[in-house]
Amino acid sequence: MIVALAELSVGSIFFVLVVNEQLITTISPLAYKALIGGIAALSLLPSAFFGVSLLFTGQEIAVRDKGVLDSIRGSWELTRGVRGRLFLLAGVPAVIQIPLSFAVATALPELPANILTILESTVVSFIVLSIMARAYEQRVHATDGSFRTGPLSE
Repeated sequence: MIVALAELSVGSIFFVLVVNEQLITTISPLAYKALIGGIAALSLLPSAFFGVSLLFTGQEIAVRDKGVLDSIRGSWELTRGVRGRLFLLAGVPAVIQIPLSFAVATALPELPANILTILESTVVSFIVLSIMARAYEQRVHATDGSFRTGPLSE
C-alpha cells in the first residue's frame, strides 16, 4: 500500500513535470531529460525490489506446496542477500531481448516480425525460467544447509 502511494506520488510529479511547459523553457533540454529520466528510474525501483523479492513465490507454491502467504514469506527469505544478483539474472536476458525485438519489428514486415518476436520471446522466457529454476534450487540448498555450489549459494 505504501509503495503504491509512493509510486502514485512519483507518477503525479512525473505527470506535472512532463506537461509543465514553463519548466521546459526555464531549464535546458538536457537537464529536463535527466530530471524526467531520474524520476522514471526512481519510480521503478520499488517495483523492481518487490518483483525480485517475490521472484520465487511460484516455486514455493509448486515445489514446497505452500499457501500464498507462506510462499511470499518463503520467497522473501530465499531472496534475502542475493536480490541484486537475481535482478541481474532476470534482467540481462530482457536487456538483450528488448532491442532485438525492436530491431526485428522495424526491419521486417508485420507478419514475419510478429512470428519471429513470438519465437524469440519463447526462447528468452525458457532461458529465464531455466535460470530461475537453477537459482531457486541453489537458494533452497544454501538456506537449508545442504551442499550445493553456484553463484547464489553463499
